[in-house]
Amino acid sequence: MYIPRTLEQTITADLFKQKAMILYGPRQSGKTTLVNRVVETAGQPSIFLNGDDRRDQEILSHLDSSSAWNHLIGNNRIILIDEAQKIDGIGLKTKLVVDAHKDVQIILTGSSSFELGNRANEPLTGRTYVYTLLPFSFQELAAHHGSLEEMRALDDRLVWGSYPALVTKADDRARTLAELSESYLFKDILSLEGVHKPKLLKDLLHLLALQVGSEFSADELARSLKSSRITVEKYLTVLEQAFIIFTVGAYSTNERTEIKKRRKAYFYDSGILNALREDTTPLSMRSGPDIGHLWENYLISERKKLLVNQSFGPKQYFWRNTNGVEVDYLEVHQGTISSWEFKWNAKRPTAIPSAFATLYPNVPFEVIDSVNYPSFLL
Repeated sequence: MYIPRTLEQTITADLFKQKAMILYGPRQSGKTTLVNRVVETAGQPSIFLNGDDRRDQEILSHLDSSSAWNHLIGNNRIILIDEAQKIDGIGLKTKLVVDAHKDVQIILTGSSSFELGNRANEPLTGRTYVYTLLPFSFQELAAHHGSLEEMRALDDRLVWGSYPALVTKADDRARTLAELSESYLFKDILSLEGVHKPKLLKDLLHLLALQVGSEFSADELARSLKSSRITVEKYLTVLEQAFIIFTVGAYSTNERTEIKKRRKAYFYDSGILNALREDTTPLSMRSGPDIGHLWENYLISERKKLLVNQSFGPKQYFWRNTNGVEVDYLEVHQGTISSWEFKWNAKRPTAIPSAFATLYPNVPFEVIDSVNYPSFLL
């Protein structure tokens, strides 16, 4: 079953504009399915190469001239290279195609923005369109199933997440999720350049999973992990570039009562979060605080997907003052601030915190709960 992706129309519209395309995203997020769909729609002959395949690596290693590419391309008009970060010199090889073959489209996919970016960015400066494909968003699933059906699946999404394999196949999801988190995600992040302490990286991931949505500083994490702040910061960056977590900073306008240097970490996918916690207990059997943490992670990660898919520019923040008064989520775009509070229980009224309203009297405030949340994610 193919579920249309928001990026499909964007990528299709960008074909054959004398630019290489780079599609980032975690393994198993549907990158290969998406580009194959784009090629099928385009109706042009194509070549598919896989950076994980040793034979394809050998073929690509010899494509260091325009004449070598001419022989491979033949009458084909689209070249797909999956897991392109595994190919040495992929940036220069791609540049040869872009510069010499104006009527050929080359598409690279990669599960690490760090590795593929490092290998491709400098040679391809000014010659690329870049996209990010994350697990299914609420918007994509609601467009396919209908908003009502997707709302009925909310408990499942909070427990099992939105990776394609977990959405399209209901059988043996515990095994599928375990394979996804262990075989694919850990395989990728532990093989990245610069990861010299795999145990520390795993410990950091588990620590972030257990305190998702809680404020942290790199110094605190370093003390807990008995490591250095520099190493922790580096590994936080690795986890972000592997599309497992993203961080949200504290918003302030230099008021002395506002905190400024704290961050929160969220997981792109609830299923991965639960796998790291080793807890796929049905939502009906969970306690209030646990549901609250899952709910906050789900809403902020789904909002992140929406912004990424739409290439929309707000920056994401939370807000807190030194007295502990907090607003869960802010977006700031071109000087305009919007704010939200997240509550699982739709029956509990919540007003804008007076301390926040005093500092930001004209900022709109909305409470998002388990009934009205579609409006926040569409």
